[in-house]
Amino acid sequence: MRTLLIAMLALVSGAGCSANENIEAVEREVGRFHRLAAGGEFDRLYRESGDELKHSATERDFRDLLQVVNERLGDVQRTNRTGWHVNYTPGGSVVTLTYESQFERGRGVEQFVYRMVDQRPQLLGYHINSSALLARPSRREEEGATNETMQKADSD
Repeated sequence: MRTLLIAMLALVSGAGCSANENIEAVEREVGRFHRLAAGGEFDRLYRESGDELKHSATERDFRDLLQVVNERLGDVQRTNRTGWHVNYTPGGSVVTLTYESQFERGRGVEQFVYRMVDQRPQLLGYHINSSALLARPSRREEEGATNETMQKADSD
């Protein structure tokens, strides 16, 4: 019985170290995500993402989401991690990190979901909640509406 208890404690403490390493790796990847998104490299982020993200959103949908976030909120100024969760699955560890983020033009809550693949984080999901995303149309949407209005006026 004592041997079993020691083995279980060793397993739990080993998992804790792994969880910390996974969280640190995902935090670095979140920083990289923000840098790539600020640089407009949305397609690259999508190409490097996992199948789960690709099954839930097309490349165009993902790109459109990140463009709207960039247009309405701007670049990330600072983040504060408010939550984390690590789930160990047969397909690899899944790490979820939640941040309160301050952008140039507003605040938002971001959630990143990554799977550890060969000790490297792979994006499975990105979620953002911000009232700034609902407040007004993006520049692209305004330009599209203006172009549609001008085209309709030309046809009349």
